[in-house]
Amino acid sequence: MALQAAWAAITQTPVPADDPANGSFAGEHLQLALENAVRIGHDTDTVAAIAGALLGARWGGSAVPLNWQRLIHGWPSQDAPDLVSLAVLTVNKGRDDSKGWPRVERMPHPQIGGQPFAVLHPDDPGLIIGNLAQTTVGGPAPVDAVVSLCRVGSGPILTQAGVEHIRVWLVDRAGANADTAFVVDQAARIVQQLRQEGKRVFLHCVAGRSRTPAVAARYSYLLTGKSPADALADVHTALGWWRLDHNRDLYEAVYRLGGHRPPAPARVARQSGPVRFDQHTLLDW
Repeated sequence: MALQAAWAAITQTPVPADDPANGSFAGEHLQLALENAVRIGHDTDTVAAIAGALLGARWGGSAVPLNWQRLIHGWPSQDAPDLVSLAVLTVNKGRDDSKGWPRVERMPHPQIGGQPFAVLHPDDPGLIIGNLAQTTVGGPAPVDAVVSLCRVGSGPILTQAGVEHIRVWLVDRAGANADTAFVVDQAARIVQQLRQEGKRVFLHCVAGRSRTPAVAARYSYLLTGKSPADALADVHTALGWWRLDHNRDLYEAVYRLGGHRPPAPARVARQSGPVRFDQHTLLDW
C-alpha cells in the first residue's frame, strides 16, 4: 500500500513547465510530489520515504530545496551534509574518492584559485564573494553564514567562527548538473533569504571564478532587477577576471533566469601572478 501511495503521488503530480524566466522548473516536481505524498496520510513517513527515493533518483539531490536542507536533522545528529555523504559512500561502495571526499575534513586547494581572496558584491556590501582558500584565513570572519558552491569536506567551514553553512550541489562542468538554472536560482535565493535575515554572507566556490560569479549575478538580478548582462558585467568588474566563459551552462543559466537570450560569452584573459584588488579587498578578515 505504501508503494502504491508513493507511486500515485508521483505520477499524479504534474511536472512543472521548464520556464526559468517565470520561476518554473521541471525539477520542482520533486518538492510538489513529496508534498502530495505527505498529504496522503496513512503511514506518511514510509510513503514519503519511498516517494523521496524515487524522486531523488529521477531529479537528483540538487532538486531538494535548500530551505528544506537547512531544516534536515535526524538521529543521532545527522544533517543534510551527513546524508549526502552517506549517499555518496553508498554509491562508491564505502570508499572516498582520490581526494578523500566526502569524509576528508577539508578539501585541498587546487593550484588555480589557490590564493585566498574575497571582494564585496557590487550591489550588496553584506555579501562577500571569493574562493575556498579564503575560508582558511585565520582570525574571526566578518560573516554569519557561508554558502559553498563546491565540495568543502566534513569539517567546519570556518575554524575560527561558528557560522551557518549551506552546501550547494553545483558541479562546474557543462552537462554535469540535472538542472543548472534551478540550482543557480536556488543558491541566489538562499543568499537573498540569509541577507533578509540580517546575516552577512560569504559566497564561494573553489576558485571563485565560475560558479561564484554566476550565482552572484543572479543575486544581483533578484536584488536590483538589472539585466543579466549588466549584472554579469558588474560582478566581473568586482572580481577582476573569471573563468565563467569555460562553462556555457552556467553562463546561459544567468540569462535564461532573467528572460534573456544568452549571447556568445566574451572570453576574458586570465591574469598571471597575484590578483590585486581595490579597497574592497578583504584578504585579511
